[in-house]
Amino acid sequence: MRDKSEKKPVTKSVRLTVEEAQTIQKRAEASGLKESDYIRHRLTDTDDAVTPKERVSLQNIMNAAYTALVKAGASEKEIREFERECGKIW
Repeated sequence: MRDKSEKKPVTKSVRLTVEEAQTIQKRAEASGLKESDYIRHRLTDTDDAVTPKERVSLQNIMNAAYTALVKAGASEKEIREFERECGKIW
């Protein structure tokens, strides 16, 4: 995402149905983003459907899984395989 202090001098208008507007609002709330930030993210980050908040949650889950592997005594090979699989996500 961009620096919050960055000015956004261009405004675009779009017509939506009530249902589309409600869907955008609900998805923005669920992602933890303001509607404008959510829409910008979805339009400009087309290769990445994961929101920044979801990315943090996913990273936390991966970190917890890694810790659990180590505590469970996973082999070095198993840990490296886990790291390779996690690397595919990013």
